[in-house]
Amino acid sequence: MKQAFERVEKHLYRRQYQTATGDWNTLYYGIFTDHKAIRRTFALGDDLGSARDLLGEKRRLNRGRFDFDAEKADRKQAKIKAMTLAEWLDRYLDLVKPMPSYGTKKSQCAHLKRLLGHLPLSEVNRVRIMEYKNRRLSEALSRHGKPVEGTKIMGSTVNREVSCLITALNLAADEGLCEGAPKIKKERETSRERILTDAEYKTIVDASPRWLQRVVIAANETAMDQGVLLKLTWECVRDGLIMVKGGRAKTGAKQIVGISPELQQVVDELRAEYRRIPNIDRRVFTKGGKVIPKSTLRHAFDKAVHDTKIEDFVFKDFRHCARTRWAAAGLPFEVGEIGIGHKIRGMAGRYVNLSEDQIREAFEEMFTRRLQRDRAQNC
Repeated sequence: MKQAFERVEKHLYRRQYQTATGDWNTLYYGIFTDHKAIRRTFALGDDLGSARDLLGEKRRLNRGRFDFDAEKADRKQAKIKAMTLAEWLDRYLDLVKPMPSYGTKKSQCAHLKRLLGHLPLSEVNRVRIMEYKNRRLSEALSRHGKPVEGTKIMGSTVNREVSCLITALNLAADEGLCEGAPKIKKERETSRERILTDAEYKTIVDASPRWLQRVVIAANETAMDQGVLLKLTWECVRDGLIMVKGGRAKTGAKQIVGISPELQQVVDELRAEYRRIPNIDRRVFTKGGKVIPKSTLRHAFDKAVHDTKIEDFVFKDFRHCARTRWAAAGLPFEVGEIGIGHKIRGMAGRYVNLSEDQIREAFEEMFTRRLQRDRAQNC
C-alpha cells in the first residue's frame, strides 16, 4: 500500500494512503508532548479545518493539565470490576484443558471458586488469599463427598491451590483484567515418609477383592500412580518392562520399571483375562474384563484400608514403599529415578541415557538378589 506522511504545520500532520481500489484517502493527526512528558498522537479526521479545531482543543486541555489517560483507566477498571474470580477461573480452565494436569487444576479451581469465586478479580488481594489459606487448613479431608473426621488438609495441598490461583491471576493481568497476583508466603510442607511393613501390606492385600489385589501389587512393585496404572495398555508391557507411554504425566519424565516375579504372576493372569474378555481400550488392569473407573478404585482401596484399621496410609504412599525397597535392595540411583518417573537433577542427569536393556538388567539383578535373600531367610 502506497502512503505518505508529512508535517502540515506545528503539531499537525497529514497522512495520505492508497486503498486497494486505487483511491487516495487523507487523514490528519495531532502530535505533541503533554504535561506528563508523554508523546501523544490524536486522530483528527479527514478535514483540515476540523483537524485544526480539534488540535486546538487538545492543546487547551493539555494546558489545563487534563488527564488524557483517565478515560482509558476508567474503562479498564470497569472491565476489571465486571469479572469475578469464578468467571475467570472457568476461562482459565478452558485455556489449560490440553495440559496433562488439567484434572488436578480443575479440582484446585473448584475449591478456589467455592471460597473466593464471588469476589471481583480486583479484590483478590493478599488478605483474601491469606483468609483462604486459613479456611482451607481448618477443613477436613473429603472422601466420597463427606469430610473425614480427625483429618486436616495438608499445607502442600493448599500451596498447590494457591500456586494455581497465582498462575491464573498473572494470566488475567496479561489480559489487563487485574493488576497482577500478590506475593504469598508458602505454607511449610512436610514430605510423607509412610511405608508399609510386610505384615501391613499382606493385611491390605488379603482384605482386597482380586481385581484390587492386582492393582495394589502393581503399585507396590512399580511405584506408578493410580491414574497411570488404570490407563496402562498392553503396548506398554513387553520384554520384562513396563514403559509408560509419553512418560509420567506429572513430570513428563521417562518412566520405565522392571517386572518383578510377583508382578509377573499378575501380568500373566491379566493377559489370560484379556484374551478371554478383551476390552476395546486394551487396558491392562480391569475388573471382570471392564475398565476400572478411578472412583471405583479409590472407594475400594479406602474400604480395604479402613477394614484393616491401618492408619495414615494412602494409595500414593506405595511410591515411597517401592522406592525405599529398591534403594535397600541396591538398585542404582539413576535406574530408581527412571523407575519412579523423576527427572534426574543437576549435571548428572545430562549424561544419563540408559537403554531399555540396561534398565531391565538392573531390575533383574535386584529381583535376583531379593529372591536369594528370601530363600536364605527361609532356610
